[in-house]
Amino acid sequence: MYTISIMTGNKVVAKNRNAYYDFDLLEKIEAGIVLVGKEINAIREGKVDLTGSYARILDDQLTKKQELYWLGGRVDIGEGSDRTKKLLVHHSELKNMIGKSLIKGLTLVTLELYLKHGRAKLLIA
Repeated sequence: MYTISIMTGNKVVAKNRNAYYDFDLLEKIEAGIVLVGKEINAIREGKVDLTGSYARILDDQLTKKQELYWLGGRVDIGEGSDRTKKLLVHHSELKNMIGKSLIKGLTLVTLELYLKHGRAKLLIA
């Protein structure tokens, strides 16, 4: 189902092993995920695939702010499982990521999805 990390004590649900080999990881950031009830239940059951998933900074048309979203990851809940999920990070971390994402050749990839104190967290680099 999931493994428990020895260093952090978090319950690792899914890992994107290819990202560690395909990319040079400069900086890692932990982000919370906005989920609906079926999605968190599927994550707790381990029905997640991070292969090919990434994060992207998009402009929110309603609030005129830039926000971080998780794209490409699959949470198997049936229909609507490929929904874009909003990521929660501190404003200072978001500004730092915006600056680095403007550099050509850098992208935000997802590394791990884990449970920390019962809440789903995504490790991005």
